[in-house]
Amino acid sequence: MPRVKIKKRKQILDMTAMVDVAFLLLTFLILTAKPKDIDLLPVELPLSTEQPTLADDAIVITIGKEKTTLSIREKSVRKLTLEKMAKRYGISFTEAEKAEFINTDTYGLPLNQLSGYLSLPAVQQEKYPVAGIPLDSIGNKPSEFYHWIFEARTSAKELHNKDLPVAIKGDGNEKYPYVKNIIDILQSQKINRFSLVTSLETEI
Repeated sequence: MPRVKIKKRKQILDMTAMVDVAFLLLTFLILTAKPKDIDLLPVELPLSTEQPTLADDAIVITIGKEKTTLSIREKSVRKLTLEKMAKRYGISFTEAEKAEFINTDTYGLPLNQLSGYLSLPAVQQEKYPVAGIPLDSIGNKPSEFYHWIFEARTSAKELHNKDLPVAIKGDGNEKYPYVKNIIDILQSQKINRFSLVTSLETEI
């Protein structure tokens, strides 16, 4: 008897579901990824056996080379703080400059230089010299640094009815009187609790 030939069928693998999952995963990673913060003021952190967790809404004060930068991590608070500071000091910012400031994680300039800085392209901003936020009082008026902290915490109260935590990221080699000046300014606003950002000490 002649053999019956069985027709071979091509097996088709449907990849649609797998491709959909891959695109969903990629979209999730893009939306949840946070860009790395630019260190305007690189510092050598003191070592610690434990590394504290930094709150997402913390005000981060960076201290190094007798200069101070500030990071208001919550964008809505950042925007309102700038508006309050502009009103207090009689300085105006364009809408484009405000939008740029909202997307600026860290800043460390006197307020009267901030407008010029925000109008620069990103490449030039990275090369801009960090002068630091002024700590010195003028007459009986508190310093710009004092007002940045005060307005940021006031803005958080108005918008979210909460107190912003404060973290200090200081260079381990910074001079004590300079650090003490910042702590004194915080304590003058009854901020007696703050986190210290440290680097984890590795065991040899």
